[in-house]
Amino acid sequence: MYWKILLLLILSIPAYGQSPLEYRLDTLLARYSGNDRPGCAIGVLHYGEVVFSKGYGLANLDYRLAFTPQTVSDIGSVAKQFTAMATLLLEREGKLQLQADIRKYLPEVPDFGNTIRVIDLLHHTSGIREIYATEELAGYRPGDGILQEDALTLVTHSSELNFKPGDAYSYCNTAFMLLAEIIHRVSGQPFEDYMQEHIFRSLHMDHTYIMDHRGEWFPGTATSYGEESDGHYVQVYDNSTVQGAGGMYTTLDDMMKWLNNYRTPVVGGPQLIAKMKVPAILNNGDTLDYALALDVGDYRGQPAFGHTGSSAGYRAHLLVFPDLDLGILVKTNTPGIPIRDIIQVVVEELGHRTLDPIPSVQPESKPPFIPAQELKSYAGNYFSPELQTSYKVLVEKDHLVLWHFRRGEFNLEPVSADLFDASGWEIQFERDARGHLTGLRMNGGGVQRMWFVKWE
Repeated sequence: MYWKILLLLILSIPAYGQSPLEYRLDTLLARYSGNDRPGCAIGVLHYGEVVFSKGYGLANLDYRLAFTPQTVSDIGSVAKQFTAMATLLLEREGKLQLQADIRKYLPEVPDFGNTIRVIDLLHHTSGIREIYATEELAGYRPGDGILQEDALTLVTHSSELNFKPGDAYSYCNTAFMLLAEIIHRVSGQPFEDYMQEHIFRSLHMDHTYIMDHRGEWFPGTATSYGEESDGHYVQVYDNSTVQGAGGMYTTLDDMMKWLNNYRTPVVGGPQLIAKMKVPAILNNGDTLDYALALDVGDYRGQPAFGHTGSSAGYRAHLLVFPDLDLGILVKTNTPGIPIRDIIQVVVEELGHRTLDPIPSVQPESKPPFIPAQELKSYAGNYFSPELQTSYKVLVEKDHLVLWHFRRGEFNLEPVSADLFDASGWEIQFERDARGHLTGLRMNGGGVQRMWFVKWE
């Protein structure tokens, strides 16, 4: 009996030379310590020093290559803050103005009746439709590639905005892709060349790249994986060329240099770093918790700023707690890594703080019942002039189905009168003065009120 208690006590003591932080993270990520799972790298900056830098799991399952701080991977939307810094550098040089109409730099953008400023692109308040959701509505399926030039094509063929610029916040990758094009045009350099010359090299980020053409190869890059329901991993491909909004491949070591730039600015200086953290203000005077490609204000009860990133199977999270002089960067090659728990452990060990619990999701209410005869009135074909694509609404037994020739079918779950949910998409049917159905509008994922006219 006593030897069992003694064994438990021994196992609860960190290994010789191992810090409490490393011990807790090793314990949390124990399932990734073998040679059969994708992994991650974790970096911690405390009082200006890198106090933790370690990899877990594998960068490549085929060759059993370890995921290390030197492993290259896509950081998704964490890249947006680099785009924001580039616009500030160009503004300081007098080559662009944040308050200027984007049509000054992108004259092919239509006149939507209200001015879209460069700052609106940075704040996600432009009203421009989100490219991923729009392409999904048009028939794109997971794995279909989105090219950099698709952003301008989408905007130039749009007939309306989601809302008047500055009236609301709606996260928009399209906007940051347009910013990359603006940076290219006003600097006279390809986007990647500008970023390398003015940001990456200045910080000695020697293993950081922009994927500017499909299938580009970078040395030491982790393979992207997704986990299926049976626990097996499959490769998830990134075959896009999105720039400005993402498409940035880098190492943990390089990102720690960028993280330290917020504390001791080399690129941008204190003035531009401070400007990046100024929250956006809407037309009605409301202040957002988003600044220039940074979420600002609060993270689970603690003052913080940062951003998350997601691309294919890659994930990343950069987070800074100014009051604790603490910065954290986690980057992975699979979605299953418990990033929130990693952050919790770091803050508890080094910041000696307890973060607020994550709010629980409230159960949904029971949907209303719609008689079969009434369901038939919704059936028909619906066409989007803007997307040049059609959907069918069909009646199947006691419910409606939304069908697209590439995306397949989705059950329409009633929410209220003429309002339905289709796998997270809000479907709002519209009627004329006599009550006849004229069409529907789709909302979701950064697209609002996309019009589909009923033609049969």
